[in-house]
Amino acid sequence: MIQNTLQKQVLLQDTLLEISAMLIDATQQTIDQTITNSLKILGELLHCDRTYVFTYDTTKATTSNTHEWCAEGITEEIDNLQGIPIETLSGWHDLHAKGNELFIKDVSTLENKAIKTILESQKIKTVLTVPMMKSGECKGFVGFDSVRSHREYDVYEPNLLKEFANILWSAMERIRLQKKLEDSEIMLRTVLDTIPVRVFWKDTKLKYLGANKLFAQDAGYDDPKAIIGKIDTQLHWTNQAALYNKDDLSVLKNNKPKINYEEPQTSSDGKAIWLKTSKVPLKNSSGELIGILGTYEDVTKIKKLSLNIQKAHKKIETENQRFMNLVNSTDDIIFELDTDLKHRAVYGKWLNKYNYKASVFLNKTFTEILGKKDALIHIKHAKIALKGESTTYEWHSNINNEKKYFQTSLSPIIDKEKVIGIVGIGRDVTEKVKHLDEIEYLSFHDYLTGLYNRRFFEEELKRLNTKRNYPFGIMIMDVNGLKLLNDAFGHNAGDEALKAVANSVKKVCREDDIIARIGGDEFGIILPNTPSDACDNIRLRIGETISAIKINNLEVSVAIGYSIKNTDREDLTTLIKNAEDYMYKRKAIESKSIRNKSIQSILKTLTDKHI
Repeated sequence: MIQNTLQKQVLLQDTLLEISAMLIDATQQTIDQTITNSLKILGELLHCDRTYVFTYDTTKATTSNTHEWCAEGITEEIDNLQGIPIETLSGWHDLHAKGNELFIKDVSTLENKAIKTILESQKIKTVLTVPMMKSGECKGFVGFDSVRSHREYDVYEPNLLKEFANILWSAMERIRLQKKLEDSEIMLRTVLDTIPVRVFWKDTKLKYLGANKLFAQDAGYDDPKAIIGKIDTQLHWTNQAALYNKDDLSVLKNNKPKINYEEPQTSSDGKAIWLKTSKVPLKNSSGELIGILGTYEDVTKIKKLSLNIQKAHKKIETENQRFMNLVNSTDDIIFELDTDLKHRAVYGKWLNKYNYKASVFLNKTFTEILGKKDALIHIKHAKIALKGESTTYEWHSNINNEKKYFQTSLSPIIDKEKVIGIVGIGRDVTEKVKHLDEIEYLSFHDYLTGLYNRRFFEEELKRLNTKRNYPFGIMIMDVNGLKLLNDAFGHNAGDEALKAVANSVKKVCREDDIIARIGGDEFGIILPNTPSDACDNIRLRIGETISAIKINNLEVSVAIGYSIKNTDREDLTTLIKNAEDYMYKRKAIESKSIRNKSIQSILKTLTDKHI
C-alpha cells in the first residue's frame, strides 16, 4: 500500500515536472493551449472529470473561469462562470487568501447554500481547489471536480497541486509581462515611426544604437536596424559629420542638452537642407551616461516660408502704407465698428474738413457720439450689417450751424462665415442734395414766377380729383395786353408784370390751393373743396388785387374764368374747357376797353419820356 502510494506520488511529481517544462517553453501563441493540455494531463492522472483555472479580479471584486478541460461526456461550464462576485464565494476566497486549499468531499453536505447551488447545478459531487499564490497574494485557484463519483485525495496531492498552481501562475504572469513588454515596445516603435520628427540615439563612441524610420530614410535605409553600429562619416552627410560629432561630444562632455539649434544637412538626393536639432545626454537606470539622444526636423520649407513671410510682411506694410495714404487723402470718412457698434478706427480728410479728431469717435458708439435720437438711423442700419448684409442710407446733421447731408454705406466684415465687425464709408453729399433739390424744384416750378409749372398742375389735377375734394374748382387766368406791353416796353416789363400777377394771386389764394403758370400769359388754380360762391369771391379778390398793379403807368389786368365739379359724371377735360370758355368770354367783354386804356397809357408814358 505504502509502495503504491509512493509510486503515485513519484508519478505525480514527474508529471508536474513535465508540465512545468511545457509551461516554461510556452509562448504567447501557445500558452492557452499549453495550460489546457496541462489541465487535461492532471485531470486524467487524478481521475477527475473537470479541471479548470479561475483568476481573481480584486479591482472588480469578481472571479472568472479562464481555462477548462472536461472529460468525455462532462458538460463545459466555462461560459457560465464569468464575472462571479467574490462575495458569493467568500468562504473559498478566505481560504485561498491564506494559501490554503479547499476540499469538499460531499457537496450535498454543504451549509453555504449559494456555493452549494452553484456546485450542484454542475452536478459536482467532490471538489478540490488550490490557490495560485504570488508573493503571499492569492491570484486565483485551480479546481478539480468529480462529477461521476465522490473522490478522496491523498495528503501529498493538495500540496503538489499547490506547487502546480504556483508554477501555472508564474507562466501566465511571465507571458502577460512579456506581452506587456512587447506591446510597450511596439507602441514605442509605433510612436517613434509616427511622430513627424527624426529620432536617433548613439553610444559614447558616437556609434548609432538605433533610430526611427524617418531618420533611417534620411540616411538612405528602409529599415532602422540597418543604421545600428554606423557612424556619421559612413553616411551620405559625410561633409557635415565633423560638425555633428562636435555637438555630440559637447553634450557628452558637459552632460547638458543642446536644444533647438539649426544646422545644415545633405539629403540622400544631394540637396542642401536645414535641420532644427536637439540633443540630450542618454543615461541608464543607474544614472550613468551611456550616450546621446537626438531629434531633428527638416525646417527647409519653414526657412523658405519664413523668408516668404518676411517678403509678404514687407509687401503688406507697403500696401498698408498705400492704403493709409489713400484713405487719409479721401474726402470721405472711413471707419470700422466692432460687434458692439463701437468705433475701432476712423480715417479720411473728412476729419480735418470739420475739425474733428479721431479720438472723438474711437471706442464710442453712435449714441455716445450723436445722442440717442440722431443715432437711431445709424443703429438701425448697423444691425442690418451685423446680419451679414450691406446697406446704404442718407442722413443729415447740423455741423458748425450748417445743415449737412451725408450718405453712409455699411458692409459686414466676415471671418469664417461669422460677422466680426462692420466697415463704413460716409460721404458728404450736401452739394449733391442741394443740386438735386434744385433740379426737382425746377422740374415742377416756373423759373420766372416761382409758381408751379404746367406739368405739376396736370399731375395735381389727377391726384386731387377725388370725391373727398368735391366741390372741386379750377380757375384759369389770362393776363390782358401782355404782348402789347412787351412790344412797347420790352420783355423785361412783361416779365415784371407776370411776377407781379403771380405774387398777387398767392396773396389771395389759400395755402392748399395749387397755383401754376400754365402758359406764357396764362395761369391756372386748383381749388379743392371750393363751392361756386367761394370761387367767384376768389375771382373778384384776385381781380381787385391785380388792378392795383402798374407797370410803366400801365394798369395790369387779367381775364378769369372758373368751373366747378360736383360729381364723378363730370370729367376733367370738360371742367377745364368750361373754365377756359368762361375766361375767354370775360376776355372778350373786357378786351376792347382794356386795350384802349393800355394804348393811352403807353402813349402817355412814351410822350412823357420824350418831352
